[in-house]
Amino acid sequence: MSGKATRSADDVPRELERAGELCLAFANTAAPRLDDRSQKTKPPPALGSYGDLVDWGRRMGVLEGLDAERLTQAAAERPEDAAVAFTRALSLRAGLVRIFTAVALGKPAASRDLETLNGALRAALPWRRLAGRGKSFHWQWDGDEEALDRMLWPVVASASELLLSDDLRWLRQCAGERCPRLFVDRGSRRRKWCDMNTCGSRPKGRRHYKRNLARRQRYVF
Repeated sequence: MSGKATRSADDVPRELERAGELCLAFANTAAPRLDDRSQKTKPPPALGSYGDLVDWGRRMGVLEGLDAERLTQAAAERPEDAAVAFTRALSLRAGLVRIFTAVALGKPAASRDLETLNGALRAALPWRRLAGRGKSFHWQWDGDEEALDRMLWPVVASASELLLSDDLRWLRQCAGERCPRLFVDRGSRRRKWCDMNTCGSRPKGRRHYKRNLARRQRYVF
């Protein structure tokens, strides 16, 4: 399992594509999900159990099918450990939400949230290794294949890399009504919404309605 899976553009999960970073996609699982009528499939479920966490890791590409099966089996054999891992995952997610929301709003991150992230980094980074692939190199993760929190290792690596990256300036919080989702706008750098099909469609529809109303009123005598 590598920190950044090699995937084609068509294979990138939609929530990861919208967020632009794995750590933000993870943080966004805490946000309420709006109905996207343009999609035939239902939105993915919120993280309500350790099994959901494994499913999320598989969907994001940080767990292969065999990894997911192995962790599911390990969780069944060690339910108390799985419960602890899930609680830590939720704590990490809450910390990431607060850190990146603060940054997006131009505020300093709380030291307790940085310590939560640092604790997760101390657990994850010893298992990170450089590996060669032809003339190129990539990160991969060693360690216990049944470590119940290993789907979080690439998340904390992603968070640390983003916080140290110049791309942090393009971190945004969705301007949609009641939507706190986070994303990195590396494209237009003028993007306001996490998704035009949901949050962006509402203000766009209101503007269209107002323009049509104003146009009709010009012809009312």
